[in-house]
Amino acid sequence: KRKWDSIKGKISLNNICNLIALMGERGSGKSSALASYQGFLTEFSEREKSDYEYLTGNNRKLVELGNKKKISFITLDIMAATLLDVKENIIEIILARMLEKLEEQERSVRSHDAQSGKYESSQLKLKIGNIYEVMHNKPKEDSWEVEPAVVTLKALSKSWNLRKEFQNLVEEYVKYFENYGKSSDKSIQYYLVISIDDIDVNIMKSYEMLEMIRKYLMVPKVITIMTADYESLTAICKK
Repeated sequence: KRKWDSIKGKISLNNICNLIALMGERGSGKSSALASYQGFLTEFSEREKSDYEYLTGNNRKLVELGNKKKISFITLDIMAATLLDVKENIIEIILARMLEKLEEQERSVRSHDAQSGKYESSQLKLKIGNIYEVMHNKPKEDSWEVEPAVVTLKALSKSWNLRKEFQNLVEEYVKYFENYGKSSDKSIQYYLVISIDDIDVNIMKSYEMLEMIRKYLMVPKVITIMTADYESLTAICKK
């Protein structure tokens, strides 16, 4: 514990390592493993003791640990990288899935929390919309009034600001689920789980998706899980 206390203050946004990669050749069962693991995380802290009496060994220990540590997960539907359109990016799809999950949670908010819950969800929707708009607000590089260096600096600033905005969104997003989740225990800590399947198959978008994961998703309270063929992914990154 003393060792952890001595280093935790030095951890910055650039030190977050929250990526779980399931690697294997085509047909090795990566997608099935991802679906199974995500399903387990979905129920990780929601099981009552009577619900997991049938579990044995490591599975039972994990569920008991989840209850003891008061941990729960917000699992977005698995995103198939192969279905990503040329004009779309993975962050847009994530924002859309976050909005879907938020609206789903809205419908289950307890009646006595309805008013405050509705206000907080509306604020989250505005933040999701603002981030989407920022992503599409590209600087005019063809303008003769703007120096190329200025355009580059603006792009760097936009990238960093977008990272901070997404981090702030995640913090408030998980806080909403902590306040209005299924459990009345406000001490439960929530984490957002983002799963991307077959990230190497969409050759035109694979490298871009990896860069967006690095830039925007490696922030606190986010767990990213992806599947890929290591050899294919390495070849794409070398091009």
